[in-house]
Amino acid sequence: MDLRWKYGQFISRRLLVPGFAVAVVIGGSHEATLGQGADNSARVISAPVIAQQVVDVPVGSVAFIVTEQTVDAGGLNIPGTGPSFLVGTSGSALVKDDAGERAVLLGAHEATALAADRTYQVEPLGDASLLGIELRWNAPDSAASVSGPFSDLAGLRDMELLRAELGQEEQMIVDSESGAGLLVVLEGTVLVEDPFGVSSLVAAGNAIELDDSTPVTGIDPGSVVLAVTLGEELTNGSGSADEGDAAPDLDDAGSDGSAGNSQPGRSGPAVQVDTDGDGLYDDEEAAFGSDSNNIDSDQDGLSDGDEVHTYGSSPTSMDTDGDMLPDYNEVMQQGTDPANSDTDGDGLSDHDELSYSGADPTVYDSDGDGLSDGDEVSYGSSPDSSDSDGDGLSDYDEVTIYGSNPDSADGDGDGLWDYNEVTDFMTDPNDSDTDDDEYSDGVEINEGYGPLDPANPGPMN
Repeated sequence: MDLRWKYGQFISRRLLVPGFAVAVVIGGSHEATLGQGADNSARVISAPVIAQQVVDVPVGSVAFIVTEQTVDAGGLNIPGTGPSFLVGTSGSALVKDDAGERAVLLGAHEATALAADRTYQVEPLGDASLLGIELRWNAPDSAASVSGPFSDLAGLRDMELLRAELGQEEQMIVDSESGAGLLVVLEGTVLVEDPFGVSSLVAAGNAIELDDSTPVTGIDPGSVVLAVTLGEELTNGSGSADEGDAAPDLDDAGSDGSAGNSQPGRSGPAVQVDTDGDGLYDDEEAAFGSDSNNIDSDQDGLSDGDEVHTYGSSPTSMDTDGDMLPDYNEVMQQGTDPANSDTDGDGLSDHDELSYSGADPTVYDSDGDGLSDGDEVSYGSSPDSSDSDGDGLSDYDEVTIYGSNPDSADGDGDGLWDYNEVTDFMTDPNDSDTDDDEYSDGVEINEGYGPLDPANPGPMN
């Protein structure tokens, strides 16, 4: 199945009514009368950037195009159009580019940047749905466009995607330095105020245009929003972008990765650059020792950005925790932590645990008998059976209460099962002759004598 970003009805455009304090309800059942100005009681929170790319905006108008797509078992092809962000809304999917240089595991509310000149394949891992946000050149007229169109934005600009979860009366301020931006509501309802004091309620499944600085306040608990913004034009020392410049000069970038200002004549905003588009800025790649021109420096199947920001693994080692399981296998197949050789902390390495039938490297006690998988292996019992020897006593009770062998139904070899010894005869499952009369407990029981009374010995031959 091929997907092209479409001009859909997913976006409801905001109504601007200067001079009035009104609420425009979009896509929801809320009703509100709102006072002029933002709610000063709201607690302001920051929203992290979850994806970013530098785009070269051509002359003409542009618009943000948003589409939703469910990915079926056959997968999805995304042909290159404009620079985009792909966001997981449910489930998880593997996103690969056509050059085979990049593979990203995309979970719910995670995002990745898509370059305009590449085709991408999406492989679902179970049920998955995605949201695409594209910056489209030469957008159609405003009646068909999902936002804008925006004009006079030609030049090199930083496009960022932010995500925030807002509680009731929590507020984020979205700054779009170019004045072009879009807010998409994934869950709940939020209040958005424009420079004229006009407030809009925006419900899940809808979006609204943003200005250069826009307050967004949570109305429902746990409202989840995405904001895409275009920054100021990245300029050189003359104050305008030179024709033919592909990127700003970062030769004098500071040690913290921000653009320095020591070069004579240089001006313009500081910018972080991610040359290979793997989610790690070049200065971060230098700090981690990874290759800023290779999205997967250690060739383990995980992008450098995902290893650092999502999984906590090393972008320069195929097996970060040294447990003999490659990082890719841990993430994509086993569900284990690539940065922890014993994910569940049970005393067995993830690799070793997989060698025991039924043992789960993500569960401390796979069979739920009260003994960790590591303890079961040390006692000789099975981590996938709560009663390894089938004698009627759980492994935990044998080890912690009776001191018997959890891997032998008759630990003392007296012909009586451990269960019968402790529940029926009150004999010691670890002593074949509990009363020390030189006749085994099994013989005494079978011949009708008392195994607990040395004065009542077993039969004489």
